[in-house]
Amino acid sequence: MYKDSGFGIQPHDFKSAAFAIPTTCDLCQNTIWGIAKQGFTCKDCGYNCHAKCEMKVPPNCTKKKYIRPAHGSRGTIYKPSKYNSVSRSSSSVASTGKVDKVSRVEVEVDENLETWTANVLYDHVADSTSELSVSSGDIITVLEPDDGSGWVMASTDGKSGLVPAAYIKYISDDFQALYDYDAQSREEISIKEGDIIEVTNRDIGSGWWEGILNGKRGQFPANYVTSLK
Repeated sequence: MYKDSGFGIQPHDFKSAAFAIPTTCDLCQNTIWGIAKQGFTCKDCGYNCHAKCEMKVPPNCTKKKYIRPAHGSRGTIYKPSKYNSVSRSSSSVASTGKVDKVSRVEVEVDENLETWTANVLYDHVADSTSELSVSSGDIITVLEPDDGSGWVMASTDGKSGLVPAAYIKYISDDFQALYDYDAQSREEISIKEGDIIEVTNRDIGSGWWEGILNGKRGQFPANYVTSLK
């Protein structure tokens, strides 16, 4: 997906993954284990890492698969995405959380685009034209939530750009399920279309949130719900 920008870098093509069998993180060398989206796997070279380590991985993909010491097979689950209303001109967010060669970011917002309101927790100074500078206490509109890259597309004061997902807190807590989802582990909860879920944690990572439904707390796919305004 990501091509060499001409500066000798080869970003990884990461996909969020669940690890049913203990697997070693190729960055920190600690174990990744769990079926509730605990990390990422590069489609091209098979590099594995924790969700928290993904933004620290250097862009040095070999584009070739390599064999690790066997610890058993690994189950990988990919999630669907319904967020396609935001366009980024001449840019792509690489696995390191940085943006390849960028000239500008165009955000086309129509009246039907779903947005969220969030409070900025920490200052962020943009270091590229694709990012948005924000200050602690700012109220921003999130146009596209974190898709696993660690960034959200947001706007404020007529400007739009990328902001670190960990630097914001969503204001609304109640979300409605758009689709049915059957829990795959004890850490997850099953939801049905129309269910009202109280979201308690948006920092699970890899496109998963934690919430409470019918008195039970658990994780579910973030792109299966929509905000109640």
